[in-house]
Amino acid sequence: MLNIWDLSTRLYHWLQAFLFFALISTAYFGLGGASIGLENVDAKKLHTGLGTVLTILIIWRLGWGLFGSETSRFTQFVPSPSTLWAYLRGRAQNTVGHNPLGALMVIALIILLTLQSSLGMLMSHWLDGKALFGRSLMRSLKDLHEINALLLISLSSLHILAAIITSLKGQHLIRAMFTGRIKMAIAQPQPKMARHVKSLSCLLCSALILALIILIASPKT
Repeated sequence: MLNIWDLSTRLYHWLQAFLFFALISTAYFGLGGASIGLENVDAKKLHTGLGTVLTILIIWRLGWGLFGSETSRFTQFVPSPSTLWAYLRGRAQNTVGHNPLGALMVIALIILLTLQSSLGMLMSHWLDGKALFGRSLMRSLKDLHEINALLLISLSSLHILAAIITSLKGQHLIRAMFTGRIKMAIAQPQPKMARHVKSLSCLLCSALILALIILIASPKT
């Protein structure tokens, strides 16, 4: 058994999933704070709060993709065109972590989530989007936010379906995202895992980065 995903990556994955579905619930079904015991928090405020937390996590993931554990780094799992072509023809070698198609899906989801969270922050009370870009452009960005949400829902559904099919074929990726460990058909070297203190430092830096952005671009009273 190999340790392929560190605790930080696994926590990020499941927190991201929870926040994403919670954001869908507040946006499309109007579930406000009363549904979780916060009677004074309406759906819009809850949506903004959840989106802010997700934005911090996304900033952390971008940093972890540069400085984190080996299997979490973008340079390690983004496939080259030749690797992707070999995988599509069924000639790819066993890899630790994401397969080439899975890696492309992860990259697509991170890019779209980054776009979605950025647009959401611009439309929130945290940032003065109208002053920065004007009312007309902000209306266009709001439309983009809604379209991108539908695209994220579609890709996330496809991602879940692919994970289920892969697990049914014997590659237990869903279980590995809980345990961090997976059994490889061919012996592979143990990937290097980053220390937890490094992950915590990265998370704190992510929160500070967002706080600084809000401080600079927040509405001036």
